[in-house]
Amino acid sequence: MCLICVDFQRQRMTVFEARRAFGEMIVAMDPEHAKEVQEMLDKAEREQEEQRAAGASSASASVAAVDAASSSAGVVNT
Repeated sequence: MCLICVDFQRQRMTVFEARRAFGEMIVAMDPEHAKEVQEMLDKAEREQEEQRAAGASSASASVAAVDAASSSAGVVNT
């Protein structure tokens, strides 16, 4: 395993940092390992997007619930 893999899997490096380091190190990497690192980072980015989307829809649902509760209680939002 390379330093990118080790640090990323130990959560010592963000996806952004790992992607930047990968861009710098790809020329010295074995092509097969470079492909593995690329796939690992792609997967991590997809998972982050899914978490953001789930968080956004969860936040929207929470706001809607608060608005509904306020409306039924007669509270006017200004």
